[in-house]
Amino acid sequence: MKQTRKLLKQSPTFFRRLPTLEQRHHIQKNRPLSYHAHYKAQDTLRLYEAAEALLYREQMFRIPNLTAAQIAETLGCNPRALSAAMSHSPHKNFRSLLAATRVEEACRQLRNPELADLRIEDIAINCGFLSRQAFYLAFQNIMGMTPRQYRLEQYAL
Repeated sequence: MKQTRKLLKQSPTFFRRLPTLEQRHHIQKNRPLSYHAHYKAQDTLRLYEAAEALLYREQMFRIPNLTAAQIAETLGCNPRALSAAMSHSPHKNFRSLLAATRVEEACRQLRNPELADLRIEDIAINCGFLSRQAFYLAFQNIMGMTPRQYRLEQYAL
């Protein structure tokens, strides 16, 4: 409360510069549509599925510096269209889809007894992560445990 009074004393014109309710309504009414509104739900779903298929089937997730623009170029679409498709997906953006795909593959490799002698860092690199830290952070966020804990838990079963 004291800070508000102090602000009012220092800048009495501050509140006069804020738009009135009528001005705010006019601004919102004349605002251009977001780019999401330009794409049909069916088209964005199809585009999301195509991007997901590229990551999984073509194993593009293994490319270390993969970007949404590269995926959009491969699909022959606009990067904004891909962004709109991702925003309606469970992952909400390309980076989270890519991380989830890479972690899923890492889990598959960590469960594989034939790859038990492979270091966790090597698995991270095989899955497209650039560093051990990025891998551990993504794995911890998605799986709720470290890759080492996951591997030990899988072998304990």
